[in-house]
Amino acid sequence: MLADVNCTWIIEAPSPDEKVTLTITDMDILMSEDAPDDRYLEVFDGDDTNAPSLGRFRSTGVPPAIRSTGNALMIHLMVSGGSARGFRAVYDFSSSGENFPLTKL
Repeated sequence: MLADVNCTWIIEAPSPDEKVTLTITDMDILMSEDAPDDRYLEVFDGDDTNAPSLGRFRSTGVPPAIRSTGNALMIHLMVSGGSARGFRAVYDFSSSGENFPLTKL
């Protein structure tokens, strides 16, 4: 279970011309829909928070697959107070077609 978490992961394709597709298969970061705004999973289209945001997710459901425009995605997980399971995801690169598991929180 998560308590107070502020984590980031960067997924970078091995080649600059490859794209990253992230598929979140399970997500539980809210105790309820009334939870504070500091409980979210955000995905950026690049390797830092200055890149455009591809979405900030605050639900217990899973969002649709997310695809980068370049060769990197950054995931930022913020959970403050309470407890939650976290998320599970897989990613692949557009030219490989393989899925690689991302660390489960």
